[in-house]
Amino acid sequence: MDGTAVLRLDGVTAWRDESVAVAGDGEHAVEWRYVKDDVESAGDDAAWVAGYGWAGAYTATRTTATPVPYAWLRGHDPWLPDEYGAYEDAAKSRAANPLYTREDAYVAGLDPNDPSAEFLARIEMDGGSPRVTWTPDLNTNGVERVYTVLGRESLTDGREWAPTNAAHRFFKVIVEMPPSEF
Repeated sequence: MDGTAVLRLDGVTAWRDESVAVAGDGEHAVEWRYVKDDVESAGDDAAWVAGYGWAGAYTATRTTATPVPYAWLRGHDPWLPDEYGAYEDAAKSRAANPLYTREDAYVAGLDPNDPSAEFLARIEMDGGSPRVTWTPDLNTNGVERVYTVLGRESLTDGREWAPTNAAHRFFKVIVEMPPSEF
């Protein structure tokens, strides 16, 4: 790697996985080389590389309010170059529904490539009290997101949004990732 040998195998070995840590940012040159020795000519006299992969030090965005997993971004944008800046830019870019960034779509559980994907909150009266539900609700199979419902009596009274009570008639739902997620 970068002109320095970091791994050497000798003799007959079974297939196995090998890992090499890469230090430092930027580009690196990786080279596989087979060199025949003078000792023996039995066996296949060959070396094979069955595949290789690259795993960066980061697995989620670092410049967004919520870390967006690289795997999620790549799953929705397979063309995405495997570069740190590309992931950061992709997470901040607009989703197909321009109301959201791709980060917003990740947090809300939306498909960022679907222009009709929306996070919708619904208010129903239940026994004289408002009941707020939302779609998609990602907490149906365990806690995956934190939903906070805030309310106000009026949109023009100038007061801050507060935890809901029976007097509230206007609501908003905030969706966040659990603090222990990353």
